[in-house]
Amino acid sequence: MVPSLWSDHDADHMAELYERAFGATITQEVRYPENPLEFQKDLAGEMFTLDLNFQGYRINIINADGTFRPTPSMSFRVNFNPATDDNGQESLREAYRV
Repeated sequence: MVPSLWSDHDADHMAELYERAFGATITQEVRYPENPLEFQKDLAGEMFTLDLNFQGYRINIINADGTFRPTPSMSFRVNFNPATDDNGQESLREAYRV
């Protein structure tokens, strides 16, 4: 299962945040075509999807419009556990600074 995050015209900024805060890396980028369908015209040439590698997990970010809004129905949690990660506390501090 690959979690997908919906963004409202800011997938690239969301990916940058994950890169800076958690060390995620972009593994794939797909752009909208220059001549998209009518309802996608405002997104022509922009980022369509981004795949990130986040601590060995794949996360997909979808760049679209404001059609959908976040809901509390699902949450993601990052665990900075010093019992399993020798640098847990420092990693948490670094992510918080971003």
